[in-house]
Amino acid sequence: MPRIARKMATATKFAIAVGNILTIFMAMTMYCCQVAGHPQAQPRPQHQSEAQQQQQHVLATPQATPHKYQQLQYQLQQQQQQQYEYQQQLQQQLQKQQQQQQEKLLYQQQQQQQQEKLLYQQQHQQQ
Repeated sequence: MPRIARKMATATKFAIAVGNILTIFMAMTMYCCQVAGHPQAQPRPQHQSEAQQQQQHVLATPQATPHKYQQLQYQLQQQQQQQYEYQQQLQQQLQKQQQQQQEKLLYQQQQQQQQEKLLYQQQHQQQ
């Protein structure tokens, strides 16, 4: 696998892991604040996924239960699994494109070598 593709894959996995940790931390913080009776400011929703918004909305309500939290956490994990699988598909497509480009370049190099060989032969036949 080319070096840049490996770096992209590593960066993607790291970003997903950090997102998971931050999401769980935010949800637990909001839940704990709600249980303790402290108001919690809502983050701006345009930077959050639908599952994260739903999770924070439910956890910010007084009737938030561990069951709802587990259900939302499961939904979030499913969404993150889909994101990971999508990234894997993109990476496979990138590798396929790179392979095709390498094959095309090799073919072009072979064609150029054949042309140079024919040109060389023609020049020596004329002499």
